[in-house]
Amino acid sequence: MKKILSLLALLVMTLTAFATDYTGHRTVIFGVNPPTESDDAVLTITDNGDNTFNVTFKDVINVDGSYTDNYGTYTFSNVAGTTENGVTTIDLSNLSASVEKCCFEGVTEASEGVLFAKFNAEKAYARFSAKIGTWSKYTISAVFGVDDFESTGGGEPGGEDKPAIVDIVEEGFKATGESWKKEGVAIDWDTQYIAAKLDLSTCKTSSGPENVLAVGTDITGWNDGPHYLFYYNKAAKVLQYNYLHSANKSYNRGF
Repeated sequence: MKKILSLLALLVMTLTAFATDYTGHRTVIFGVNPPTESDDAVLTITDNGDNTFNVTFKDVINVDGSYTDNYGTYTFSNVAGTTENGVTTIDLSNLSASVEKCCFEGVTEASEGVLFAKFNAEKAYARFSAKIGTWSKYTISAVFGVDDFESTGGGEPGGEDKPAIVDIVEEGFKATGESWKKEGVAIDWDTQYIAAKLDLSTCKTSSGPENVLAVGTDITGWNDGPHYLFYYNKAAKVLQYNYLHSANKSYNRGF
């Protein structure tokens, strides 16, 4: 009997999920409101023990003037992650998230969720965006922590697990305020991706969103997609990503 009880206790311990709380800086954007920043935000990641995780953004709060609204706690459950060199990465889209204690009455779920996270035992970086609402849908997003984990790409030759970086910025190139382009870059989107380091300090605070990066098959012909464009609004500190999926069908997402 004692041996059976010991085995049962071991089984319970094996099946127990382990949750880790991370506390740090977070930026929240709701709709077109200015970003709300805090330094004591909590991100909880639960290891389910089967290479899946629950990622919880607690008390996603947005401040708009004199109003402080808590849009709830968002949990992405049973999302798959991969671990390499002690760092687990989650990169998924088209997710649903459960929502608790949202200031919008009746909202218990978020849709069209995009989740990216990197973490180990000491630190975590995570961001998400999703749609919430009942009659109308609003975009809410949050970025927690700093992505200062070492890159696994590193510009090395690509492969199934390590895509190669395509560096589109020439050596010594400096922004002058004039447009700049590089043509004839062949990109295999199955094995490669583009890496660009952008200096946004010269963007104009008084103006609206400025196009800081555009990638496409024909930049001058909008309907001849695909197109991927990044706009930065310095006043609002918002980076917006637009892409043309096909002719006359464009989409955007704010970070």
